[in-house]
Amino acid sequence: MSLLHMIATITLQNPLPKTNANLFENIMYIVMGTLGGISLIIMVWAGMKYTLSSGDPQKTSEARNQILYAAIGIVVAISASAIVGFVAGTKL
Repeated sequence: MSLLHMIATITLQNPLPKTNANLFENIMYIVMGTLGGISLIIMVWAGMKYTLSSGDPQKTSEARNQILYAAIGIVVAISASAIVGFVAGTKL
């Protein structure tokens, strides 16, 4: 059995529901999860910039602002996910 034949036999299941009842909820979870992940990556990047700023006040201030905005982004993503769960009547 060749590798190409083995790959062709793999089937993936659709993670979205077959009905439209939870479609909006699932889309919002995906979007907010993606935004939270991006905010986390930006926070790590800004932390590295802050560490490597060598005491330069301008670079330190810029990195500190990026960390603050990324933290706000994470809070917004978590809050939006909780609100969608509350409105939809489901638990996270």
